[in-house]
Amino acid sequence: MSQIRSQKNQEKYSHDGFIYVKDRVSSIGDKIFWRCDLLNHGCKGRIHTASDNERTFLKLVTQHTCSTAGNAARVGVQKAVSAVRSRARESLEVLPSQIRASVVEQLPEAILGRMPNPSALRKVVQRARYVDRKPRIQKTSPPSDQMDYQYQPQPSEQFQNDFVLTDFNVVAEEQVPVFGLPKLLSGNVCIITGASEGIGASIAQSLAQETGVFAVLASRQVGLLEDTIKRLPTDRFFATKCDITSRTDVQELVRQTIHRFGRIDILINCAGAMYYTMAYKGYTEEWHRQIEVNVHGTTNIIGEIIPHMVEHHSGHILTITSDAGKRAFPGLAVYSGTKFYLEGFISALRQELVEYGIRFTNIQPGDVATKLASRSTDIEAREKYDGSEAGHKILSGDDVARSVLFALTQPQHAAINELLIEPQAAPI
Repeated sequence: MSQIRSQKNQEKYSHDGFIYVKDRVSSIGDKIFWRCDLLNHGCKGRIHTASDNERTFLKLVTQHTCSTAGNAARVGVQKAVSAVRSRARESLEVLPSQIRASVVEQLPEAILGRMPNPSALRKVVQRARYVDRKPRIQKTSPPSDQMDYQYQPQPSEQFQNDFVLTDFNVVAEEQVPVFGLPKLLSGNVCIITGASEGIGASIAQSLAQETGVFAVLASRQVGLLEDTIKRLPTDRFFATKCDITSRTDVQELVRQTIHRFGRIDILINCAGAMYYTMAYKGYTEEWHRQIEVNVHGTTNIIGEIIPHMVEHHSGHILTITSDAGKRAFPGLAVYSGTKFYLEGFISALRQELVEYGIRFTNIQPGDVATKLASRSTDIEAREKYDGSEAGHKILSGDDVARSVLFALTQPQHAAINELLIEPQAAPI
């Protein structure tokens, strides 16, 4: 690595076509940051350690190739990145060429053949030729305007058996609607639990319309889930049956998602149960159901995904809790208790995992127009305490979905830890 220029509080180095800028940021003391400019194409990222250096470099490669190659290239690059991550050396001097060569070597040739502008990736290939293993790349001619998308990523046979949706079509990047939201959402992999109806379905619809994420929708209600998935783009949204109270179901959901996409960036917990009950009547079955879903189920899915996010030093977990997690409500004693548990549980995780770059957001809605309350069998309790029928306008699932998008689209350094959203006429 050779030094090419020095400025005040800054050293700039060139290594194998990459430029690294070593900055001392006075506002954060003497902490040193490395900034990497990928082949001068404007893909920049900041890193703190050798381990983070590897992670950021891989992210830059993925983002840059994805911006030119589209969704099919994104899938291929992510798989290649996952395959070489464990073998990558962390030494700054050898990292770029080693990772670059390994990633390019494993890219399916069909990806390179369909890139609208393959020049950037070709440069990467050329600069990796001195590595022992020669990249398996064939010469490709620039594609015409009428591109033949031959690369159709297909799931494994087991994945097809488990997932409701199996039609994996590929579309070009420019066809993915991203209406002014940060590009960092494009290509992120998301799991949404409780996605068959209500708030979960509204969030899925919002993500489909306004972002470029890939999402796996999970629910135990397969019939409703199939109806929901029909309204979503079939190239990015997939569905599977999953009961989050079952450890086996949750483990399989996470395993299959990682197998399909290579990673999980976002978890949105929408699955929940709520029953109005008078405590003295002893509706123990409904009490236990709320504890099973809200406490055990949410703990299951978060606990299964956290190790993966820790390994990748990134992730965002959003949980639809409730204003009942901030103030207990009569008629909802057990429900309020489960939401207080989630607030405490996630607050502790937020502090415990802050060093791994994982963000936790609790969305705390008030009354929302869903079918949740209608499942209560204690008519007396519902008539006495259900405020959703008080005559004022209550929230819709779309209202909550917008708050989720707001939290998701903040920059990495900004964390929306809590977001309380209530009907204007019914504040707590």
